[in-house]
Amino acid sequence: GANGTFIPINSVAFFDDKIWAATNAGLYFANASAPNLNDFSIWNSPDTLITSAFDINTIVAFGNKLIVNRSLSAEDSIYSFDGTTWAFEDKIATNWDNYAFEVTNNGTELVISNRWNVNLYDSDLNHLTVLYEYSDGIGLQALHTSRSSDGVIWFADNQLGLGNSDGNYSTPNGPNHSNAYNMDIVNGTLWSVSGGQNQSNGNGLGRSAGIHTFRDGSWKSITRANNDLLGQNNVVDLLDIAVDPQDNTKIYASTLGWGLIEIIDDEVMRFIDETNSSLVEENPNNTWHFVGVTGMEYDDNGNLWMLNTRATTGLQVKTASDQWHSYAIPPLSNRFYLRDLIIGQNGYKWMTVRDGDQGLVVFDDNGTLEDTSDDRWLHLKAGEGNGNLPSATIYSIKEDLDGSIWVGTFEGVAVFHNALNIFDVDNKDAQRILVEKDGYTQYLFESEVVTSIDVDGSNRKWMGTESSGVFLLSEDGTEEIHHFTIDNSPLLSNSIEKVSINQKTGEVFMASDIGIVSYKGDATGGEPTYSSAYVYPNPVYSAYNGPIVITGLIKDSFLKITDVSGNLVHETQAKGGQATWDGNNFSGNRVKSGVYLVYAYDDNATQRFVSKFLMIK
Repeated sequence: GANGTFIPINSVAFFDDKIWAATNAGLYFANASAPNLNDFSIWNSPDTLITSAFDINTIVAFGNKLIVNRSLSAEDSIYSFDGTTWAFEDKIATNWDNYAFEVTNNGTELVISNRWNVNLYDSDLNHLTVLYEYSDGIGLQALHTSRSSDGVIWFADNQLGLGNSDGNYSTPNGPNHSNAYNMDIVNGTLWSVSGGQNQSNGNGLGRSAGIHTFRDGSWKSITRANNDLLGQNNVVDLLDIAVDPQDNTKIYASTLGWGLIEIIDDEVMRFIDETNSSLVEENPNNTWHFVGVTGMEYDDNGNLWMLNTRATTGLQVKTASDQWHSYAIPPLSNRFYLRDLIIGQNGYKWMTVRDGDQGLVVFDDNGTLEDTSDDRWLHLKAGEGNGNLPSATIYSIKEDLDGSIWVGTFEGVAVFHNALNIFDVDNKDAQRILVEKDGYTQYLFESEVVTSIDVDGSNRKWMGTESSGVFLLSEDGTEEIHHFTIDNSPLLSNSIEKVSINQKTGEVFMASDIGIVSYKGDATGGEPTYSSAYVYPNPVYSAYNGPIVITGLIKDSFLKITDVSGNLVHETQAKGGQATWDGNNFSGNRVKSGVYLVYAYDDNATQRFVSKFLMIK
């Protein structure tokens, strides 16, 4: 780019002894034989219709021409260059979003993949054929195409996986959308939704609706392509997912515009909006229909609480008996964009506001949903005495095992250690965490946006960030235990939407706009007894180099591992309900083959667990 700035390259082609680069800042070219292509001064931009004002997403050399797609906010335009003159190619059908060009059939055909179909053209750019659906009638969404030697055209299908011109497709075991905005894990089943909000103002991103479940090692997706209700209503921007704790077959997904979606036994049953609930439309006088529901959470009584964003009654609750109650939020006089909702151990509702400098609001209904006379509200913002948040722009919020509320803001992380009695204490301010880095003391993540926080069984904090991947921090947040990025792990993106932990297994799921990965964490939620405790793998074979896991323990149990003669080879304390051992003794050497005993006991030594396992060296 100009003055040596870095510009991402979308596509490259060789034509007319030049190398051409398509970028979001226009088209650039340089002599293919140039000795140093890293020198920005040798790159030029053609002074034509193809200017730096347009995004160029794909180019290809075909039929003695350079074919270029100019991507606009409306319909894309395709141009060609014969070495002398640029021309608009009106033979090629204009479509929204041309994704890719592919030269095939020994250089005689051009394949163009766009949002709606795949078109083939000959060397004079005459239209040959169009492919738009599979044999079962499902429309294809090809992001790229390629032809095999037997003449079959294969599609990288954005919806279904791998498809071909014979009308067949194969969907891998995964969600049907790469985007994952939010997740919830209940009884070992993970639910995920595709969608999103603009970070600054709460507007939708227009991402196609997808509800995905990961159960017993398999994924299932509910999308606009396979569900009539979602498809007919063109639903986009799902924001949250909530699983009924009293009936795990009943799921609710919140939307930015369509209210609440009810799913029973993996089937979309109905929309819940202002016509059949106390949810409020943003403005009934608008020509468009908008009922926005953002954050949701169940309380201990099976009541589903939710934020009715941009509405006069911003807080809503659907009781376990399907009764509805709505609440205006007194500290917020205007219709603000509401973001997240969590419910603390004592039943307090903590709500964050997306726009402005409004911070967060805490609500105590005193256990009386119908009686508002005993309700208490608290508004927490920046500044000492007002909540002392480092920034009133909040991106994430989570309660830890001690009842403290952790808040990720635009300027770092703060903790309300007094959250359990915040209405009754004089000091309602959050505390910032000081950490030492490179010999300097600074505030935790003061220059990084924390987009998601979760807490594992050992009360350690997992934090997803906007641009730096995922961090595992100690219980108090002062020590960095792990830092995962795309450079040192299989993480798909450093921009994290959500971190969610399966407390039964310790598995940590990390979601981004391009997919989900998981990490086998070593901490789980504690159990009330040792009745479900066990050791795995058992036996431990010599080829196995992973951890030996003792799981299903009472929280923070103490463990000792001995040989059958009673010689101690390892001792540790569980992280939540799980402990691990690398199989080495105190000297760092692998223990000998034989039977080993595990002794575990709780912190009061009132409950005990004994098990054994076999090591085969």
